[in-house]
Amino acid sequence: MELTSRGGGRVEALFLDEGFGSLDTNILGDALEALTRQASGGRLVAVISHMRDVAENFDNVLLVTRSLGGSQARWLTSAERDQLVTDELTSGLLT
Repeated sequence: MELTSRGGGRVEALFLDEGFGSLDTNILGDALEALTRQASGGRLVAVISHMRDVAENFDNVLLVTRSLGGSQARWLTSAERDQLVTDELTSGLLT
């Protein structure tokens, strides 16, 4: 985002698919803070992750589940998000 800004452009949306699992705790915290700053600046930030540490840093969580009949997606309420983050056994999605 910063490199694009230097060239005179502006990135309005950022989509990240994983990539957090290789970061240590301190670097992960820094990365999540940077994403929060970008979102606070009016940009759309979408993150795909299976990590609890990532999920607990975002207020809006879209839960995608799959079955033999296809995938379903729904936005979680705050209480559902909190339960997902704290429940170690929830579908094996969070590590």
